[in-house]
Amino acid sequence: MTSYTPFASYRHDSSLNDEVWKDASSVREPYKTVYQLIASMNPEDYRKLNEYAKLSFLNQGITYAVYSEEKGGTEKIFPFDLFPRIIDKREWEVLESGLIQRNLALNLFIKDAYKAKKIFKNKVVPEELIASSKHYLPIMEEISPPGDVYTHICGTDLIRHYDGRFYVLEDNLRSPSGVSYVVSNRKAMHRAFTDLFHNLQIKDVEVYPTELLKILESVAPENTANPVCVLLTPGMYNSAYYEHSFLAQYMGIDLVEGPDLYVENDYVYLKTIHGGVKVDVIYRRIDDDFLDPSVFRKDS
Repeated sequence: MTSYTPFASYRHDSSLNDEVWKDASSVREPYKTVYQLIASMNPEDYRKLNEYAKLSFLNQGITYAVYSEEKGGTEKIFPFDLFPRIIDKREWEVLESGLIQRNLALNLFIKDAYKAKKIFKNKVVPEELIASSKHYLPIMEEISPPGDVYTHICGTDLIRHYDGRFYVLEDNLRSPSGVSYVVSNRKAMHRAFTDLFHNLQIKDVEVYPTELLKILESVAPENTANPVCVLLTPGMYNSAYYEHSFLAQYMGIDLVEGPDLYVENDYVYLKTIHGGVKVDVIYRRIDDDFLDPSVFRKDS
């Protein structure tokens, strides 16, 4: 079998800092096993594996919608690369610690912005900068969430700079999306390179739905034995609908739209064929403006 080096073009300049290559002739330690496996394949084998992964994604409905004025919504298969991005254990431990610290800081910032406002009084951040944001919700000044947690889920976008260090590109706090593709990507990789997963210690990502459900249940009213959680979606035409249905299914909770819920005596209920079921926690995947027509957009 002819040896194939899919990333040979990366070696044209040894002065460039590269994810895979240490220099013009040697591969970085975390990538050695993966590189040797893929380098042993010929282009046709690699192409077939890649097409198999794409077909698997299509058959499972793992798609996302791209909208344009000319064509409206177009469903596309989620991009997949057989060659993985690898973060070794030591790097991950630093990232994990930093991300936990960052999320704690973000929660404290949001709480202070709505409550004590010390960050404005001490001139750290101009109050007008925050108050003028369309995402600042004055109604939240009257609300204290359970445990003072304002953001339970955060999608942090990371990049690795040319200096080799990771930097935060942005924090997605309102309705972070994309984790279902991470899990689906890992499953496809596992099917394509089964032996690789047996020979390496790879951190599991399929526990995410279980951990997410724990977070949802943690904010249920006190003394609720079996909290009823639902995932609120804008509907099947939303670009992230695949993820909404994926997470609801894996968490074992109902996927609902606005008309599936109603309020009675200040409690939210889910409509079922057996009557109303009291809802304890709503995981909303719709934007703030469309959450409540009495407070936000009247046409929502």
